[in-house]
Amino acid sequence: MVSTGVDTTLARRIARGEYAIDEHAVAEAIMRRFGLRASDVLIAPQAVDPSVPGVEHDEPAAGRDAA
Repeated sequence: MVSTGVDTTLARRIARGEYAIDEHAVAEAIMRRFGLRASDVLIAPQAVDPSVPGVEHDEPAAGRDAA
């Protein structure tokens, strides 16, 4: 049975910063859930390689708020 309620103990731990998420475990669980392998997931080299020309890697300058 799947619980749809809020785990208040977990919510309090998260709010106090006592709960850390293991990103690798989450990614592995998602991949298992959808039957994916690491070779199925592709990352464009320009997204992670700052030496690739033509790709802007700097954050835009702060400007006026559009709102």
